[in-house]
Amino acid sequence: MEWQPIETAPHGKGINTGPAVLVGGGVFWDEGETYQTNYAFDRSAIGFHDPLKGWIIGNSETHGDSIVAEPTHWMPLPTQPEEK
Repeated sequence: MEWQPIETAPHGKGINTGPAVLVGGGVFWDEGETYQTNYAFDRSAIGFHDPLKGWIIGNSETHGDSIVAEPTHWMPLPTQPEEK
């Protein structure tokens, strides 16, 4: 599958209910920083959309808060392999 514009990504109806997808592009920041610095999101990450925070791509080891992104693109994760 090809990268899709982030506007077409699936969203959940509540907190932590959206499906996990691969996201990339745009910027990200550590929600716990006093001065939220935007960093270039120059790689891809697994994330999900939280209606209150936006795209969550991880947790900060320093602050224990979310790493939030404003990605530009997304694609679905591959299906898991079948057990033999």
